[in-house]
Amino acid sequence: MTSHKPEMTEEAVAALRRQEEKAFEVFFNSHSGLVYLIAWAALNNRQKAEDALQEVFLKAWHALPRFEGNKLAAWLSRITHNVCVDIQRQQQRSPAIAGKPVEEIAIVQDHQISNEFPAMLDTLKPLEKEVIILKKIEGLSYQEISEITGLAEGSLRNMVMKVIKSLQGASNEQGM
Repeated sequence: MTSHKPEMTEEAVAALRRQEEKAFEVFFNSHSGLVYLIAWAALNNRQKAEDALQEVFLKAWHALPRFEGNKLAAWLSRITHNVCVDIQRQQQRSPAIAGKPVEEIAIVQDHQISNEFPAMLDTLKPLEKEVIILKKIEGLSYQEISEITGLAEGSLRNMVMKVIKSLQGASNEQGM
């Protein structure tokens, strides 16, 4: 199950470029979940993710008149990535230990992230966490993730495979 949102219509994008409040409200309501999920994955802190959410949409509001194209989700994800990188530079983190095999983790339940999955994500570096969220939960293509993170598609494929194997290995070492 993914929560990947279809792109907005050309008319909706044009309304956003004109900074129409109603269009922005629809944009916020349809994309805030994606932004929060990326921010939470990168920052591992609800309050910081909420702060990032506000900052991302503020930056988006100011940049919308200059937006070109119609892939708003990828554009917004890139802004979110950059905001989170800035926030991460200001904090230091220590990873937790995985507690369950990857195969047994329920990632999404009733359209919300399960309580089991965050513990597994805590073992990852922020960029790895972001890529796994974008690929496995949001269902983005490697090309879209590449546009967001600036990494090559081949590197992203390798990262996803290594992360999954790493998480499986960490779970197996704990005898779960």
